[in-house]
Amino acid sequence: EDPDLRQAAIYGVGLCAQHGGPAFSPFVEEAANTLSFTVGAPGARGEDNEAATDNAASALGKIAQYQAVSPAQAAQLWAVWISYLPLKADVPEALL
Repeated sequence: EDPDLRQAAIYGVGLCAQHGGPAFSPFVEEAANTLSFTVGAPGARGEDNEAATDNAASALGKIAQYQAVSPAQAAQLWAVWISYLPLKADVPEALL
């Protein structure tokens, strides 16, 4: 329930997707589902949640870019990522 903790945890998932290589593969599906839920949750763009949601959208893009997902899954992840743009609350994530 702590927005700062949620943001940090989601940021960590994005780092794992980007740098975890095959070791992260067993977690891709659950991570993608959780991140997609986070991005689409009611209030996701609210002031308290927006930074964590920006990190969730960024992490979805990192899964699509860096993990060996099927073309269909990558297309679905990119669609969710694009639908959330522009990232507004977390400027460093917006630049990635």
